[in-house]
Amino acid sequence: MKLLDLKQIKTNFKINENDTGNCLMQISFLINKISKMQNHIQLYGKDIHTKTRLNNDALLKTKKMNILKKQNADLHDEFSLFVKTYMKSLK
Repeated sequence: MKLLDLKQIKTNFKINENDTGNCLMQISFLINKISKMQNHIQLYGKDIHTKTRLNNDALLKTKKMNILKKQNADLHDEFSLFVKTYMKSLK
């Protein structure tokens, strides 16, 4: 199962000590949730509820990434690169 290390993301991209709800953290949680659902769908392909939830969460992640890109393009690029390299390292 390919999951992001949320503690590492929190330490790398937090704004302040008590920050848990910024856009990067929300996207990270969605990426982990999507990965878990993809693994579930591989086992139980006929689970339509999970497929619907997966599509909704993938759309939400895309929207949040677009918001992040509009607000801070440099941070968006840095975070995207971090996620891609981390996911490749798990293979």
